Amino acid sequence: MAKKDKEVIMVWSDKEGQYKLGYSQYLMMKQNKLNLMILIALVVLIILLVLAMAISYSYIQRLDEMNAISRMIAKTAAFLI
Repeated sequence: MAKKDKEVIMVWSDKEGQYKLGYSQYLMMKQNKLNLMILIALVVLIILLVLAMAISYSYIQRLDEMNAISRMIAKTAAFLI
């Protein structure tokens, strides 16, 4: 593994000089990118869950007009959402 750490994956240069990216730095960049995508997915999932709960709560508030069996079915459906 020590040999792979010293391998150069990417090389680029600009006015300031030449830059080299090692294998471990490359893997760290990939891992950071994956962690960011997972974090974004979790935030979107939480937002969708809160939105679904708000919609189901608004449906539950309208249950006073229903009879007992319809009310029980609607509460079960709202809970499952």
